[in-house]
Amino acid sequence: MTDTIFIKGLVIHARHGVMDHETEVGQRFVIDIELFADRLSRGANWDALKLFLQEWASEQSVAEVYAAAQHRRIPFAPVSTMGDLLASPHLKARGFFATLDVAGARVTVPGAPYKLSATPWAIRRPAPRLGEHTADVFREVGLDA
Repeated sequence: MTDTIFIKGLVIHARHGVMDHETEVGQRFVIDIELFADRLSRGANWDALKLFLQEWASEQSVAEVYAAAQHRRIPFAPVSTMGDLLASPHLKARGFFATLDVAGARVTVPGAPYKLSATPWAIRRPAPRLGEHTADVFREVGLDA
């Protein structure tokens, strides 16, 4: 299936031309146009295509637009909120998020962006809290905290 708009047999009567009888009597034109057949024609007709896409997308959920794009092999990704990411079946299935104890509270944090079998990734400790190592750094460079 291709996503194409065809205009076939559009009849236009125009009064123009080089010869006198062409401007007096006019000429009949029959036009066949194929729009959006390939990426070049979609780009050339973007203003028209944009109107169709906006109307269609306004009637779809984000998941439906994503699924339609994936089905047609169109590179597309939704802009996700943190809630969307935490609920993502894909990220859950690959064990992306890790849970840590931070100052007595359980906190969910992003995990490894990729997984390697020979060098498994692990969080050794949480990120430092604001100012946690300031005194140590100052001491290393010879300053008073």
